[in-house]
Parts: sequence; structure tokens; C-alpha cells
Amino acid sequence: MSVIQQKVNRARQRLMANVILDRAAFAILIATGLWVLVFLVERAFVLHIPIWTSAWLALTLAAPITAIATYYRRVSPLQAAAVVDQAAGLKERLSTAVALGPSASNDPFARLALVDAEKKAAIVHVPAHVRLRAPALWPWTTAAVVAAVILAFTMPELNLLAGAKDKENEEQLSQTMAEKQAIRQDFEVRLNKFKEMAEANPALKDLATDLEPLQMPDQPTATPEDVRREAAQKIDNVTDRLAARQNDPKLESLRETQRLLSRLDPQAGQDPGAQLSQSLAQGDFEGARKSLEQMKKKLEDAARTGDAAARQQLKQMQQQLERLADQLAKLDDATYLRKELEKKAGLSEADAQKLLDQLSKMDPKEAAKELQRQLGDKGMSQQQIQELVRKFQQKQQAQQSCQNMGQCLAQAAQ
Repeated sequence: MSVIQQKVNRARQRLMANVILDRAAFAILIATGLWVLVFLVERAFVLHIPIWTSAWLALTLAAPITAIATYYRRVSPLQAAAVVDQAAGLKERLSTAVALGPSASNDPFARLALVDAEKKAAIVHVPAHVRLRAPALWPWTTAAVVAAVILAFTMPELNLLAGAKDKENEEQLSQTMAEKQAIRQDFEVRLNKFKEMAEANPALKDLATDLEPLQMPDQPTATPEDVRREAAQKIDNVTDRLAARQNDPKLESLRETQRLLSRLDPQAGQDPGAQLSQSLAQGDFEGARKSLEQMKKKLEDAARTGDAAARQQLKQMQQQLERLADQLAKLDDATYLRKELEKKAGLSEADAQKLLDQLSKMDPKEAAKELQRQLGDKGMSQQQIQELVRKFQQKQQAQQSCQNMGQCLAQAAQ
């Protein structure tokens, strides 16, 4: 590489450094202006734009702007040689040598010009003539960046749309509350249906008292979907509890007891004895309890009075209790169970009745084992056998409950 090329390349590098600094200052100024515009819009309307993230994006944007602008302002070797000629007073010697290029070897005058240029280039100190300088825009760029930083730390949120948003939020809040209330009312209707069903069944009355109304979520930001989710969860919980109770063996035994009691022949009239028999026939144990309390009070009053009319009333109530106790002791209905044996085990009506009569005379546990043993060779699945055994046990428990009630009434009549 000749002396001329070395000097020109060095000058070109320093000139390109100046161009890069100048274009970088311009790009940073543009990026800062764009960021300030975005920042002002964000503060005016509270758009929740991440300020510092957008600042880094703006600085990143300055890099490609600098590169593009530098590309279009790049310095050629001839331009660099002309700058050195002018700064060092070489009277265009270097630029002429660069312009002549390889053709100078064929022309004697060109060769003389090239030799003269090389002598002058050898004594030129490029950094002394081509200096690195600060960009002309640098003060403006620095001021813009400082102002943007101060603005970012000091400018509050203006929220110019606050009034319109407040009105819109108020309307939205009103709609949300109305929707929440509608969901709650719908839940209360369903809950009341559950309560009515539970209260109608003596075994589920404790469940009715446990059913709680829907509580609105405390959080102000709770949406109708949150309320709907809570309501659905409570309904599912109630449904699961009801399903569990429906499959409870105690409840099944109670239903069987109520079925047996429905075969009672209720007494007509409005006196406590008649109401007791009517309540039992309907499976209303709460009503039966109240009727018993009334009868107890009347029996005590009649016993204290001691006159002929009171003794007659006492005798009538005792007869009512004895008659009801006798009916309860004799309650037995194996028709449905006999039909189950005929249908699933293939027994004849006589054989099914004979088996049930035989089982009724045995101990309950032994009777269940015997029934399971005799059904084992009837081609039934184990599940079907277990189902029949369970129904037989429920029948026995219901019959025993009726007999116990009969014994209690018989004792009360004495």
C-alpha cells in the first residue's frame, strides 16, 4: 500500500467517525422526540404504556436510523483526499493522485505528479488536519434527552378522559351489580326448592337448616362470573349432599318405614289420637310427635280430673293407642320383595312367599346369609343378589321400627 493510500484511508476513517457521530446525534434527537410524544399522550390519557420500556425501544430505534443515514453520507477516497489537500494546502496533489489511479504508470507527466504527491503525503500528519469534532446537533440532542428524563420523573398523570370514564364505569358498575343480584335471586329460588324438599323429608330436616344463602364476594372487583361460579359451587355442594343422603342406608330404611306406615288405616276425626294415626300413615313423624304431646297432656289432665267424663275420655284415648299399637305390630308388606324374587330369581309366587316366610322367622343376620345362599344358584349376578339382600334388610328394619313404635304406644296406653 502506497503512502498516498495510507494517508487517504486514515483521513477517510476520521471523516466517517465524524459522520457517524453527527448522524447518531440526529437519530437520538428524533427518537427522543418520538418518545416524548408517546409519553405526553400516555400521561394525558393514562394508557398504561410502560414508560421505561418504551424509552429503551426509542434508543434501540436510533441505531438503525444512524446506520441508514451514515450509509447515505459515506465518504469516498477522492472526497477524503480533497479534504486533506484543502486542510494541508497541498494544492490538490493527493486528490489528483487518487483520481489518476493505476493509469499514472503509462504517462510520464502522471508519474511525475504521483511522485510529487507521495513526497508531500509523506510529511502530512493526518490527525492534525482532519480532526474528530463534536456533532453540530449534539447540544440539542443532550438538551432533549435531559428534558425527557426530567419530564418522566416530574409530570403527573392528567387523565383527561377521567370524567367520561367515571360515567362509563358507573354505568358498567350498575349493570354488574344488577347482574350479580339477578344471579343471587336465581340461586335463592333454587335454594328454597332444596329447602322445601329437605323439610318435607324428616331425615333431611337437619340438612335444610345447614343450607346457607349466597354471600356476595367482598372484593369490589368481583365480576358476575365470580358470583355465578360461587353459586354453582354451592348448588353442586347441596346436590352432592342430597345425593349422599339419598344413598344413605338410614334414609332408605326410613323410606321403607314410611311405605309400611302408609298401609295403616287412619282414624277419622280431629282429636289427637286420630291425628296421630293420620300423621303416621302419611309418614309425618314431626306431626306424630306433636299429636303424641297433645295426647300426653290430655291423658294427664284426664287422670287428674277423675270425673266420669274424664275417665271416659281417658279410656277412649287408651283404646285408640292400643288399636294403633296393634296395627303397627302387624304391619308387614313383602309384596314388592316377593315380586323381585319372582322377576330376578325366577321363583314362583308360592316359592318366593315360602322363602320370605322362612326368613321372617330367623335372626336378621342369619336371614340375610340364608337369602344370599339360596340366591347364589339362581343365575343372578353378585350385584343383583346384594341388592335383594339390602332390600330385605331394609324391610326387616322398617318392620322392627313399626313394632317398636307399637310397643311404645302400648306402654303409653297402660
